Amino acid sequence: MRMMESKPTSRPTTPASPWKRRAKRGFATLGVLAALGVAVVFVKPEWAEKIANALRSALGPAFVARLEDLVYSTRDEVLLRTRGRGAPSTYWHDEPAIALAPSVPTPPVFHAPFDVVASPEDGTWTPIRDDIDPALPIMFKSLVHPDPERGRAAVALLAVRADAARLHLFAGTEEPDIGWVPREERPGVVPTTMYPSLLAIWSGGFRSINGRYGMRVGPNRYHPPRRTACTLGIRRDGRVAVGDWAELSAMDAELVALRQAPPCLLVHGELGPGVQRDDSHIWGVSVQGTTIIRRSGFGVTTDGQWWIYAIGDELTTQALALSLKVAGVADAMLLDVNDAPTRCLFYHRTETVPVGESWLPRSLVKDGMYVTRPWERDFFALTRVTP
Repeated sequence: MRMMESKPTSRPTTPASPWKRRAKRGFATLGVLAALGVAVVFVKPEWAEKIANALRSALGPAFVARLEDLVYSTRDEVLLRTRGRGAPSTYWHDEPAIALAPSVPTPPVFHAPFDVVASPEDGTWTPIRDDIDPALPIMFKSLVHPDPERGRAAVALLAVRADAARLHLFAGTEEPDIGWVPREERPGVVPTTMYPSLLAIWSGGFRSINGRYGMRVGPNRYHPPRRTACTLGIRRDGRVAVGDWAELSAMDAELVALRQAPPCLLVHGELGPGVQRDDSHIWGVSVQGTTIIRRSGFGVTTDGQWWIYAIGDELTTQALALSLKVAGVADAMLLDVNDAPTRCLFYHRTETVPVGESWLPRSLVKDGMYVTRPWERDFFALTRVTP
């Protein structure tokens, strides 16, 4: 009689624990968000800030900061694999020469930090024509390529004669996010009295949610100064100082405005301690110092005769600091990051309202912004005066 063979019993499958399932879904969601973020940054960079702000409100700034780091590092890896180092990029091409008066002061020429990615414009200062006195320009531009691995990493430098200009700080209609300052005292535009002398406007610093760095304009105190934060102070006589608040606080009574940022990029001509260590966590609740993105900064030369504004793409914090250092800056600070909020506009005089023109491509610029169109975030305005 044939014996019946017994079927082996199958071992029951242990279901995954709930936290593992949630973790897998979380990583999958993060991957989808990162892929979408990379696509947006490539195709529609002006949407990136709107998406980031919406996610920041829903998920918190720390999560969005990590997501931005992932998005931009993925984008950088794609570009490195597809384009390699690439040719050095530039923001301008052949332009008509400006006939200068014999006595026009010019910034000192400097040497490009890395010959392998340098362009002919690196280290050479070109005058920027303004309509107030075309033969006596007080603004000059130059270019730096501060990353030997990335020719696409470029910094546009704007040198301004300190004795012939004034720097002004303005709050936006929404940033800093302090509600007790009356709306009429933060209109988000420059006053009409500034129209005849307006030369340039560039974006300010981080949003309040990303560190709550100190800011004051006249009697209006938006956030109190932080002792360890880098500070740009505008004095009553028009002079500008940059440095740690621990040092600048002694001149507090002389300041008509101040704006703070993460620790200084340059301190007395040397890279700040956090920049030297690539200490990414000190840069507030924002993208890391090693993330490859657009960044802007501001500094004062050792002799105090020139203000240097810097804005560039595909940069780490260290690359931005190096660009300012080779240009002769002694003390410098980081201003803002990312494509959409970080911009610089030059203004041309008309019979009525000055018209702004963006210096860099891929900048979010709208008609009349800062002049007739109120803007929600803080900004700096540059005007010309008789030296």
